[in-house]
Amino acid sequence: VVAGNIGLPLISVAPSLSEDALVVAEVSSFQLETIDSFRPSVAVVVNFQKNHLDRYPSEEAYYDAKKNIAINLTKEDHLALNAKDRRLREWGERLSDTTSVAYFNGDVPGHDSVWLEGGEMIGRARGHVRKIMDVSTMKIQGAHNRENACAAAAAAQAKGIGDEHIAAGVSSFSGLRHRLEFVAEVGGVRYFNDSKSTTAESIVCAVSAFSDNVYLIAGGRDKGCDFSIVKGPIARHVKGVFLIGEAADRMHGEWSGSAPILRSADLSEAIGHAARKAAAGDVVVFSPGCSSFDMFKNFEHRGEVFKQLVRERLTGENFNE
Repeated sequence: VVAGNIGLPLISVAPSLSEDALVVAEVSSFQLETIDSFRPSVAVVVNFQKNHLDRYPSEEAYYDAKKNIAINLTKEDHLALNAKDRRLREWGERLSDTTSVAYFNGDVPGHDSVWLEGGEMIGRARGHVRKIMDVSTMKIQGAHNRENACAAAAAAQAKGIGDEHIAAGVSSFSGLRHRLEFVAEVGGVRYFNDSKSTTAESIVCAVSAFSDNVYLIAGGRDKGCDFSIVKGPIARHVKGVFLIGEAADRMHGEWSGSAPILRSADLSEAIGHAARKAAAGDVVVFSPGCSSFDMFKNFEHRGEVFKQLVRERLTGENFNE
């Protein structure tokens, strides 16, 4: 069962689960603030990056809330951490005496690890290094998805799942709704819904998944993310930016000079602006980088509205879903 903060409340499926059921749960920092006996068999932390400063008084307070995921772990449990994140590496070293720490996206001596080498995913478990799979077989594209695949493989490896099953699972996965989800192609322009994007880092991942042919729609409720990190990727990949929501002014200030930027009154207007600018071969990516609550009920609602607006405005004989 896949549940939790991903959109299906864990409590809604828990009564029907057997004792040997396997649950993959996305847990937010908000939920981790109040845990008591919660103890995952494998806990995965993808990053410690600035976020939710509309709720927490400091970055460290936010990271401390996320650290609660490991508070009840023992040596029988596993904590898989992103080797590329310095803060996670430092935290992992402090926890190595109390739980089994593994890493992904880097080969960390002395620890089970999963990393990319050329076009291959490599793993080390109990000192044994081997090739897990060729990442060219993955259906979903982008460097961030290959790194996410390493995180999933590290979790599976910790549970003793065989390489052939890891490779089959990663290769067959076609992505989730609202995660750089293809919506439509009209006149050679492709539209992607990345409404789950609620951080600056997620915008970077979205635009970097393409070459230099992106029209970006972004904005929403400001959570205090570091939007400055997006300016370089916008300069490299984005032909135009259309901003909506409460964070639009700050985004405009951070990204000024990186690409043409236009403020839109709402999502419908932003789609219209993008449609008029984009030509065959371009992509329009809705990757807000903010929470949805200034204009929508949640990120799912926001994504469904985007898809419906695209279909309403752009349907025609060239429409392919």
